[in-house]
Amino acid sequence: MYKTLSSIALISASFTTLGQGIVEFPAHAYFEEIKKKSIHGIYETIKIPKSKKRKIKLPAGEYKYKISLQSSSSDFEGEINIKDGEKFYIHNVITPDRKMVFSWPSKSEPRSDAFNIESKEHFCRSVFQYPSPVQDYSIDACTELKEKEHGVGYLGMGYIYEKGIGKHGTNFGKATENYSVAFQKGELEAAAANFLINRNSKQALKMLDEAASKGNEWSIEIAALHFANSDKQKELDKSRIYSMTLINKGISSGYKSLTWMLVNDAIKNDLPAIEAAAHFNLFSLHNPRLDYYEENLKKHIETLLLSSELNSVNDKTAILANNYLSNANKIYIDTSKLGKYKDRKQLSISINNDFSMPINNFSSVYVLPVSKFDGYFRVTLNHSEGFLSEDTFKITNSSGEIFCTSINERTDSIEMIKDKENNSCGVEIEKTLSAWTLLNQYM
Repeated sequence: MYKTLSSIALISASFTTLGQGIVEFPAHAYFEEIKKKSIHGIYETIKIPKSKKRKIKLPAGEYKYKISLQSSSSDFEGEINIKDGEKFYIHNVITPDRKMVFSWPSKSEPRSDAFNIESKEHFCRSVFQYPSPVQDYSIDACTELKEKEHGVGYLGMGYIYEKGIGKHGTNFGKATENYSVAFQKGELEAAAANFLINRNSKQALKMLDEAASKGNEWSIEIAALHFANSDKQKELDKSRIYSMTLINKGISSGYKSLTWMLVNDAIKNDLPAIEAAAHFNLFSLHNPRLDYYEENLKKHIETLLLSSELNSVNDKTAILANNYLSNANKIYIDTSKLGKYKDRKQLSISINNDFSMPINNFSSVYVLPVSKFDGYFRVTLNHSEGFLSEDTFKITNSSGEIFCTSINERTDSIEMIKDKENNSCGVEIEKTLSAWTLLNQYM
């Protein structure tokens, strides 16, 4: 994984047990925040342990943190799982052209052979930034790793041949060969990359299914969507399992593959598309920029829906949201905060542009559960003459965050404020309504 000098992603290792471990970090670095995952799945801020010789001790558990390094003006956010007796190093290396920096936690000591291999692996993986310019050091790293029989080297060379990067011309045959070896050496994402250039190959599909069954998220996404359009019950069952795996991980593409399966079922058996429309609601809520195929899927659903079924779609979406997102983040739309706009005609709130919520009373609180989502949501206040104000806010890849409606009196604009106390914006849950009773994106 690569990032620019202003941003870093720390790749985590996964360990769970009791006790404590040690984390050693680079010189001229300091932790700005550390959060520990509670038994309820919520990340809570803890006091940063005192460091000694660039080392801190942490009780076993799962953590998220921000760390500041001298090599960048930005904070670096990351995650780590640690168990008793283990020592992790937070490594960072800068590319020869000093345009990118890589960072990762590892048990390999700095400047060791294992550390050098890990550095080369990060350099090699940066070929996946194509079509942005790929530097020679990335290609050289892949070549060197392949010569040393490392799976990442084969993975990178597969992509280089697939895209025709550098002096290597496009060659799907060589790409397939390299992806196959990478997969055999444990690089599961190679199965997904290989399938995308060999969709009609039974061997490629077998590799994809195996990688998905072993938990590779990219492979799960592709397999779920591929099997959703099958006419074989065994493959449809696989699609449902893979889709639910994605949803349980907070990955919204699981809703899309379920939508395809439900649309196909509605067409085949002349059934209402209510459940399909409800699942697509949850998908598009988390994906405000639909691609060409997703827009077509939405149009397909609309051709199957009757206007009289829209309320049923909303009711079904509310049920699904409660089932799938019971422990998710929540957005509270409190219409009592909008009283100053009572005289505006056709007052409404839109969520991520696609969903519109008419505001007809000023005494209700609507709750919208949203999945783990490392991205931005936009809430816009509109009236008959157009735009009034909007707020864009970030929901991190976690669960349990709550955002409350507020009006900034100075700027006369709507704001969504994070509820740091997690007390449901001071509203009794029993007195709230599902936002899906009003939200609509169809017709």
